[in-house]
Amino acid sequence: LDHANIKIYSKAGDFLRSFSLNDYGDLVQSIKMYNSNVYAFYYIPFEKADYKWITVDSLGHLIKKEKRKAPPFTANFTAGEGAYLFQNRISYWDSFVDTVFTILDLNERPSIIISPGEHRLPKIQNMAPDKISQYLRIKQIFETNHFLIIRYVYKDKKEIVLINKEDR
Repeated sequence: LDHANIKIYSKAGDFLRSFSLNDYGDLVQSIKMYNSNVYAFYYIPFEKADYKWITVDSLGHLIKKEKRKAPPFTANFTAGEGAYLFQNRISYWDSFVDTVFTILDLNERPSIIISPGEHRLPKIQNMAPDKISQYLRIKQIFETNHFLIIRYVYKDKKEIVLINKEDR
């Protein structure tokens, strides 16, 4: 979502206001609403992404920004990233990072760790498109009360895994 401009409408569909997230970077990869706040998650495989995520209220006032901690790198592709809501929290992932993070009360914490190995996506700039398919790329994560469900692609195979939370 280059140049993220947020437009607010009433329930009746009347335009109320708009605001921009461009002051925090223009590489927004997904946006989620939670408790009347907008959470914007940024693509990290680009050196100019300063934040992992920010949250603003419905007027566009900054509430919190989470600085990127990983060293900058540039890739010529994105691979799988996103965010999801479950119960009273937002979780997000990026296929370049080994951790799924959960945001609860504006504080993030690791919630899932993806094991290291040759399946992990390297942080390189010029990977040929046919090589990308050989690495793990998480496409979707969601939860129920009993299961963690992960949809992913690995070595050109599309897979879904259900993880029983009681066994974790």
